[in-house]
Amino acid sequence: MQKMVFNLFVAGILFSSAALADSPSSSNESFYRTIVTQKITQCELKTQLASSRGENTRRCGLAAIGQVEFYRNHEEELVQMMQKNDVGTKPYKVHYYLIKAYNDVSGRRGNILAEK
Repeated sequence: MQKMVFNLFVAGILFSSAALADSPSSSNESFYRTIVTQKITQCELKTQLASSRGENTRRCGLAAIGQVEFYRNHEEELVQMMQKNDVGTKPYKVHYYLIKAYNDVSGRRGNILAEK
């Protein structure tokens, strides 16, 4: 069951990122909002892994709980910062920025949200 959820999750990332890259966007802001919304959805799916019997899988699910909270609470700020920093419209760059922002706030690396 967990493998199936994970495979659906990975397939969703690949197809949604490819669709966003090909579709013309009216503005970067709407593109960024769409990616952040997808990131929240992806992390919500990962939270189901928190009840797994495997320790590493369970840790991944527990970490996703914090990510969901972070992306929901900072959605507007993240979109504004991505516009300010001209991240671009390549999905991998936007995902990298979001992951880096989360890691910065969780204390793993430097803080890009403090660069206002």
